[in-house]
Amino acid sequence: MVKLKMKVTEDELKLVRAIEHVQFGELLEVEIGDGRLDKEIEVSQRTSALLQTIRDGIQSFRTIKIEGSEPSYAEAYGTIGTFKYIRRYKYR
Repeated sequence: MVKLKMKVTEDELKLVRAIEHVQFGELLEVEIGDGRLDKEIEVSQRTSALLQTIRDGIQSFRTIKIEGSEPSYAEAYGTIGTFKYIRRYKYR
């Protein structure tokens, strides 16, 4: 497995550690706040893609599914006008 070095915030670090802890399962109702990129860690390509989703502005997730200590799928709530929706993200 290829590992990438990334600078992360405290909340992002906690998320990565939670994903590693769960190994197989789901994290529910995940909220990630803003912060300084002051910690450097090694992450998988899938974890890097999830962190990029967060940095692109999606900071609230209904669920993040985990397989083999890596995110595989996430769902985020959203609204457009008066309509509510759930957007799905796949990480490969």
